[in-house]
Amino acid sequence: MLIEYPLPLPPFDLVEVETGMWNLYDSEEGYVDFHVNRADVQKWINEGFMEITVCPYCQSLFDIDTYRNENENEIPNWGYVWSCPKCAHWQMYWWQRHHNDPMTDSVETLEYHIISKVRSFDGKIPDGVDSEIAQALTRDPGLWHHLTPRRFELLVASIFKANYRHSEVLHVGGPDDGGVDVLFVDSGNRQWLIQAKCRQSPRVVEGVTTLRNLLGTMFLEDALYGIVASTADHFSYRAREVAQRASKRGRVIRLLDKGKLHRMIGPVLPRGAEKDVLDIILAEVRMD
Repeated sequence: MLIEYPLPLPPFDLVEVETGMWNLYDSEEGYVDFHVNRADVQKWINEGFMEITVCPYCQSLFDIDTYRNENENEIPNWGYVWSCPKCAHWQMYWWQRHHNDPMTDSVETLEYHIISKVRSFDGKIPDGVDSEIAQALTRDPGLWHHLTPRRFELLVASIFKANYRHSEVLHVGGPDDGGVDVLFVDSGNRQWLIQAKCRQSPRVVEGVTTLRNLLGTMFLEDALYGIVASTADHFSYRAREVAQRASKRGRVIRLLDKGKLHRMIGPVLPRGAEKDVLDIILAEVRMD
């Protein structure tokens, strides 16, 4: 069953839905109230939230985990975490009771409905947000063609860092970079020169000229290993032919088109944020 969220989510990391309004939580700015007070939102909280089984962004089936905890006063608290294995979207429901007044032993019941949200940025995207970019690309592959060349180079570096943990990756692209955008040293101490090509059209074919340019750089740098990472749909026959001929002469060139890069992006996604939020809630429960 695909149940849509009732409103477009505001640009915050997390959204806590409670009593007919959106209480927004941002990991840097704390809690912010954004009042909605609409009957359809409250109805969705009561009926729709718990019934969601499919990620509303990529339509993958949620993984659903159940958690139960008792505080030192043996008051039960429990909840569910829905997490998408593909795009890392998640949501959480938590129900807890705690002593509201120690003098009277009165107990208060609280419910949390928390939804993850990809951060939004006004204007230029800052460095260090490749996990958010990866999540946006997973949900909308067409965004590969809206990246700037520098942003794509940084993302390629992050993809190799995430996929090859025991390696060294350095972004070296810029003016007068000599045709090398990323330097990748694998666990076998082999040095790979990576050339990143960000194409703006989904129908572009990466041609043989790119391969010849990289081969020239490899020759000048006395390098045996090279990679072309491109947002092109695929590489031309001539380009693949040159890569094969180079391999026979001791120069190895790997060709990564948009499809292959997309399949490598999983390790870059933000994982575990829901566990951090749950740890915060459980810490509050234990202190009750």
